[in-house]
Amino acid sequence: MADRHLSIAEKVEIIPIVGDNVRSTREAAREFNARHPERPPIRHRTVAYLNNIFNTTGNVTKPRPRGLNNREHHLDAVILAAYRNNPHTSLRDMARNLNISYSKIWRCLRRHKLKPYKPKYLHTLEDGDLHRRMEYCLWAQAVDKQDVTFYLFNSDTRKKGDNLRRITLDCKKVNANLPIKMLIHGWMDDHSSYWYKPTVEEYLKKGNVNVVTVSWGKHSKNLIYPTVVKAVRSVGQHVGDMITEISSKYNVPIENFHLIGHSLGAHISGFAGKTILNQRNLKVGRITGLDPAWPSFEKAVPEDRLCSNDAHFVDIIHTDAGGAGYAISIGHIDFYPNGGVKKQNGCSSLDLGCSHKRAPIYFYESINSNHFVAVEASSFTEFDCGRCNHNKRAIMGENVDKSVTGDFYLHTNKKSPFAKGPI
Repeated sequence: MADRHLSIAEKVEIIPIVGDNVRSTREAAREFNARHPERPPIRHRTVAYLNNIFNTTGNVTKPRPRGLNNREHHLDAVILAAYRNNPHTSLRDMARNLNISYSKIWRCLRRHKLKPYKPKYLHTLEDGDLHRRMEYCLWAQAVDKQDVTFYLFNSDTRKKGDNLRRITLDCKKVNANLPIKMLIHGWMDDHSSYWYKPTVEEYLKKGNVNVVTVSWGKHSKNLIYPTVVKAVRSVGQHVGDMITEISSKYNVPIENFHLIGHSLGAHISGFAGKTILNQRNLKVGRITGLDPAWPSFEKAVPEDRLCSNDAHFVDIIHTDAGGAGYAISIGHIDFYPNGGVKKQNGCSSLDLGCSHKRAPIYFYESINSNHFVAVEASSFTEFDCGRCNHNKRAIMGENVDKSVTGDFYLHTNKKSPFAKGPI
């Protein structure tokens, strides 16, 4: 190739003449030959060759591959021998054994197109391992007794309530002759739940009642919803144990307990009822499910969710059916205000949790009101069209008639008071 007879300076001169392919290689060759008539002329192929090297390497000379020196040849031989002797040795172990740097071994294997060994750490199950691991998983998912707290409210307690675990038998703050209302919150909630305080206030205003708020915030305030769902059964068992303890300590009949649970709290109420039924063959008096959680419970059998067999009477208020709330009827009586779906009357489309949160709000308004009047119907469309005006009525909420069963529909106002009154 004629470029061998070109000096570095001449090669550097040719590149600007081409000018980023603005001129053809023939034109560049002619101009260079015109500038240097004293030297043998170059051909356009020489210009094209130089320009290609410059565009590829950023240099005007093609770099020659550097060969290995004697020491490097010796290191290669040592590394390859060690690799062939034990190809399952990791690079770090090989570097430690040969006292050669990791990078040199890696370059040698790459040069010879050999793939370094990557160790994979596996542990085979031995006899008894499976049982121990299952026990550990169950332990990790379990909820400690101290993680669930209970606060009692009545006319004799402090404004902030009294911790039931710290009340001694001689305090007698639990009035055994009065019903006990037990409030249980749901996901991402705790003892400061938005519906606890107004519900307690409405019950104390009504009087003659014990109110117990349940807090399991240590587990419920977790953004990973499936993890929270796994804790629901254990929390329900602890609630059932507390009901049994209160019943035994203060001689309160099991039938005097009314569990009121929102979202996951509704299923906790169901598991509490199941626990008491299994332990004492008795049922709590009533469970109210406030828009029981639907996600992770869509295909659950009655044994794995709230169902009508968990108490003598189970009433459900649906406000986000098929979304965050349960989509089908699962109680003795099920209420569907505004069709039971989102968005509830007065809720914004931007507030995704508004409809789901309405169930507890409707309930605490109902404690001192009989104005949530609902009509039995086979669907909201049938109710909305006025075809059910002669069907039986039922009061939704606290003052429901326990002898009435079925699916009932009603409308609500956009803001408090939400109850519209008699239909």
